[in-house]
Amino acid sequence: MDIKTLLVLLAAVLVTIAPATVLSGEQPERARLDERVAAYWDAIRIRDLATAYTLELGSVDGSLTADAFRRRSDKNVWDVVEYKTTAVEIDGDEARLYLEMVVRAPQIAKPLKRTRSDRWVFSKGDWFRAPAAPAP
Repeated sequence: MDIKTLLVLLAAVLVTIAPATVLSGEQPERARLDERVAAYWDAIRIRDLATAYTLELGSVDGSLTADAFRRRSDKNVWDVVEYKTTAVEIDGDEARLYLEMVVRAPQIAKPLKRTRSDRWVFSKGDWFRAPAAPAP
């Protein structure tokens, strides 16, 4: 077998293996993170607090009760009209998401654009929205 044929065969094998390697690495985590973020913010947007609570880290580690989550949510005067993730930084089991949002408050006639960042943590086999990291 000549070198050219060997290189073509090697390239064919790598093309076949590469997508499987990518899919078994970071991509499924990122895809799952995207799904969970969308589920969380869609739930917040329609005020489905039961669903949003299940996506909070505190719901699985016991640091946040459903009642406390509801009280915290009731204090929020902003209604999310729409949101878009603009950037995602994943570092091991933690992710920082940057979002652009359009929010509305009853006392303000015109919706406002806001930006925010969210911290998500991979725990117990899935991504959960977490409180901001403590300052060093």
